[in-house]
Amino acid sequence: MPYSSVAMPKLSDLSAILEESVFSSIDTDNIEKLARILECGKTEAGEFVYQMGDPAHALYILVSGKVAVCDPMKHTVLTHLTPGDAFGMLSLFFNCEVSPDVKAVEDSTFLVLDAGTFRMIEVSDPSLAIVVLRCVRKALGELVSQISPVIMRLAL
Repeated sequence: MPYSSVAMPKLSDLSAILEESVFSSIDTDNIEKLARILECGKTEAGEFVYQMGDPAHALYILVSGKVAVCDPMKHTVLTHLTPGDAFGMLSLFFNCEVSPDVKAVEDSTFLVLDAGTFRMIEVSDPSLAIVVLRCVRKALGELVSQISPVIMRLAL
């Protein structure tokens, strides 16, 4: 585990956090279900959440702080993520390694949806799994639409 575990926020605080994240469209009943499977972690400024080559094992939702997504090969910052942003979404779909580094720029707290836990939810509560997947699909679609123009310019 690349982070220290901390206590989960109260359900009312968790609802407010999720409303500003990839899970903004989840209803109250599913937020309560999600609260039972999420973990909460923290990383201090300067520490890595994960590094290139680490197993992709979880989806993270930044609650507080700031992290940098970095290209370790070029030693460049690709983007900064702030509260409400999610990363590690592909871990819910693929058993793979992460390619960018994610490093805390500030002390950061995040919610964690472990991919193994999610796979168990797919069997035990398929309706919750579908809700989560729809939210992640929407977020990935938004990311693709943001980077498509860049990719097209690079291809020309």
